[in-house]
Amino acid sequence: LTCLSTWLDNVFASVEDLAICHHHQGRVTGYDLMKTDDLSKMCHPTFEPQAVLGYAGRLLHFLDAHCTADRSTYWLRRDPHSDVLQLFDVSPMLDHASTDEEAMGEGRSTTTGGSTALTLLPEE
Repeated sequence: LTCLSTWLDNVFASVEDLAICHHHQGRVTGYDLMKTDDLSKMCHPTFEPQAVLGYAGRLLHFLDAHCTADRSTYWLRRDPHSDVLQLFDVSPMLDHASTDEEAMGEGRSTTTGGSTALTLLPEE
């Protein structure tokens, strides 16, 4: 993921080139200058930049459409074995934290914020 993370950092910052420092046993053995666009081919596993950008665009659109409440806190999660992202509005839990603590002490049930989901599948 370091390779993908580096690529994303460079793309977001509009950095066209990147320098790679090679070392062996703590000694620098050389440098390579490469295009950010070529980094995806050197990653293991490789990735398709357009697919990553497509996922990112769909995710941002999803968040823009569903994170609409002012002064709210959201939690985005994905089960490691699933293609589904779940978005939870946790503001109700935070707003009622003291009430919930009292309710738990008294054995009453508490509720959590609502959720919505996005399935991350390749575009067809």
